[in-house]
Amino acid sequence: MARLGPLDYITWIGLIGLLYYIYLLVGDFGQFWGSPAVATGRISSLYRLTYFLSGGVFAIFMGSLIWLSIKFRDRGGA
Repeated sequence: MARLGPLDYITWIGLIGLLYYIYLLVGDFGQFWGSPAVATGRISSLYRLTYFLSGGVFAIFMGSLIWLSIKFRDRGGA
């Protein structure tokens, strides 16, 4: 079984952070551009919370999947 060193954990966390940042950039940091009504502010705050939380789940899942695929790929040694 392969042992994981500090560099592995730093790479894994860095990849998750990078994916989360890209997710936020693509979605314009959860900005909701609706009409300037009173209800828009309430909807925007709920949308932004959902956007940030779903981005965290996405980044953890995809970052882990990419990191595991690269770290434990079959190198065809035997």
